[in-house]
Amino acid sequence: MPGKKRSGFANDRRAYQYSIITAPSLVDPCGVINIASIAIEDPSGNIYILNDNYTITACQILNIPVGTTLIVSAGQTLTNNGIINNSGYIYNNNGIIQNNGTINNSSYLYNQTSGIFNNSGTFNNSGYLYNSNDGGGGTINNNTGGFIYTYGSGAIYNNPGGTINNNTGGFIYTYGGGNIFNDGGATINNNTGGTISTADGSSTCGTGTISGIGTFTGVIPTNTNCPS
Repeated sequence: MPGKKRSGFANDRRAYQYSIITAPSLVDPCGVINIASIAIEDPSGNIYILNDNYTITACQILNIPVGTTLIVSAGQTLTNNGIINNSGYIYNNNGIIQNNGTINNSSYLYNQTSGIFNNSGTFNNSGYLYNSNDGGGGTINNNTGGFIYTYGSGAIYNNPGGTINNNTGGFIYTYGGGNIFNDGGATINNNTGGTISTADGSSTCGTGTISGIGTFTGVIPTNTNCPS
């Protein structure tokens, strides 16, 4: 009997199956990502404006070098599920920063105009965080699972018009020379279930302070030796 002829459909199907198996992965790469891949560089140089909403995945790292600026503009959301190491400048200019991972801030972060900084991860601050430094209504929400550590002469400046909400399950610690300055016209709300602690200097981690004439509501901060 003559040999059975294989149909063209079968051949096409096998080729199609092979192409699926061998196709390169479309999953975002892990490791350090280039700031130029998520933001447009201003012609003046070293200033990058976020392209659009962007999510840094859990396995990714964004480094912002000394002298480099990242701007999150109105209508944009930068979500961090990985790590951001900031040695330059971050300007949240009426946008949203959602931190679910870790931000290591050894330089400057400005939460300006009506910018919103939501923290449900870890914010290590040995630099400077300015909330509403431009006279706007910037808001910092430290939510459940959120830890804000200010130390090493780092500071949080809650400027006039600024609001810090430490919500249930949120922790804010100042120690090792860290300070929170709550200016007149600014508000810190330490809501039920939120913890704000200032180290009293009796341990090696050093003293932390909260000062200023701004409004403070809710649970009074407690003095602790070191962050728990």
